[in-house]
Amino acid sequence: MGTNSCLGRNVIVYNVAGVSVGDYAIVSDHSEIITASKAYWSADRELLSAPVDIGEKAWLARGTKILPGVVIGKNSVILAYCIVSRSIVDSVLVKTLENIEITERC
Repeated sequence: MGTNSCLGRNVIVYNVAGVSVGDYAIVSDHSEIITASKAYWSADRELLSAPVDIGEKAWLARGTKILPGVVIGKNSVILAYCIVSRSIVDSVLVKTLENIEITERC
């Protein structure tokens, strides 16, 4: 956890592979950060894991879900209830449920 960063109420962190939260980053209420999942395509259903990195001054709004291996860039905003399955570069706004629409942020 970075300096002055914050996890809101009822945040779930499934920390199998490590989670990094940068300075002044905010993870809002009811969000989930997930670092592991099962290989659904495999008969053995082995555990797959990868760390999550949330950049400084990033804001994850209420109910967001961050999946294994995702990096959220500095100063980026993930709007409420988005599911982020791929990394997000610095200073962008993610505003759809499956992070399809990504626009540059001032």
